[in-house]
Amino acid sequence: SGGVEVVGGASRVRLIKRTVAKTMGMPLDEPKAHNLQTSVNADECVAKGCALCCAMVSPLFRVQEYSVKDRVVLPVRLRWGPVGKVSATPKDAEGDEEEKQAVMVFPAGSPMPNQQRVTFR
Repeated sequence: SGGVEVVGGASRVRLIKRTVAKTMGMPLDEPKAHNLQTSVNADECVAKGCALCCAMVSPLFRVQEYSVKDRVVLPVRLRWGPVGKVSATPKDAEGDEEEKQAVMVFPAGSPMPNQQRVTFR
């Protein structure tokens, strides 16, 4: 059976563990850290991930398939205009005119890696 390994300092925080377990559909069990694994440090995690990826593409090794699904957490929006005129907020005094000079490149939750072509006219 598969498990979930959480890596990094923030993964030790109870709220993070609870949120990850809830998102992954795992049972919420506070005394058992919600059944999340924390046995690998960040350096080992990268090394083991690289070794597994290499073994999966090699004809010499047979390993169980796994997948990693990265997502964009926050939306990525591209806005342009004259210097000093582009505001940090989506809408300002110009309203619709400013919205014509903006495009949502990657909405929150988009799969990564990904690419998007933007054409300026």
